[in-house]
Amino acid sequence: MLLRRKSDMERELELSRGTNFEDVDTSKVAIGSTVVLSDPPLVRARNTTSSAPGTARRRKNIVSYQAGIGTALIGKAAGELVQVPTEKAIAR
Repeated sequence: MLLRRKSDMERELELSRGTNFEDVDTSKVAIGSTVVLSDPPLVRARNTTSSAPGTARRRKNIVSYQAGIGTALIGKAAGELVQVPTEKAIAR
């Protein structure tokens, strides 16, 4: 079991690549972006940060870009209307 896990981790390390955060395009949401979501009918706002799956923390509003909300936000520009899946429905 441990040898298999070790092998999996070694493979993941081989496939990993570094990230250069110089000259980042801030006009659209990307991994690491902090986004303010507002729901006008309810007049509430929420800060959300997009992250890699292993660093997501729901209680701190740090979501994976692979999660429904992360997928909905990636590539969107400021002021753009976004449909965000929630546990009960889709919020806009």
